[in-house]
Amino acid sequence: MAFVPVWPPGPGARSWPHGVPRAGFASAPDARRLLAASRAQAFPRSVRLTQPAQYRQVFAQARRLNDTGFTLLVRDNGGEGARLGLAISRKCARRAVDRQRIKRLVRESFRRNREQLVSVDIVVMCRPAVTDWDNQRIRASLDRFWARLSAACESP
Repeated sequence: MAFVPVWPPGPGARSWPHGVPRAGFASAPDARRLLAASRAQAFPRSVRLTQPAQYRQVFAQARRLNDTGFTLLVRDNGGEGARLGLAISRKCARRAVDRQRIKRLVRESFRRNREQLVSVDIVVMCRPAVTDWDNQRIRASLDRFWARLSAACESP
């Protein structure tokens, strides 16, 4: 009797084992609801600073907001909605995994608070102390910035 390997499947074979149920949505309306919710939390190009000229404008004509972990550069953009740019350097976070974690947390926090911000361009820069912070502390620091920005924009 010869040994026949079961995996990987041969050509024309099903990739999912026969008779095993697949996980899925209970109904199409559930799927549509989940898709709509994910779109509401999206981070499209229209809310990002993508061009070097946009970054230059913010760096040249911005007001600064500081704390022990972050510096935010904020500039009015003339009614295009709040837009985010990230400038997380190797000086701030030596390891790429740390830089990516910080960027992910900043983007997530911005997405959640974007609706309360007015039309400003924001560039977020970090300081080396942030790499030692846990995610909760980073989120709290960013939430304070968004609250300061929305309060400053509402007052005349």
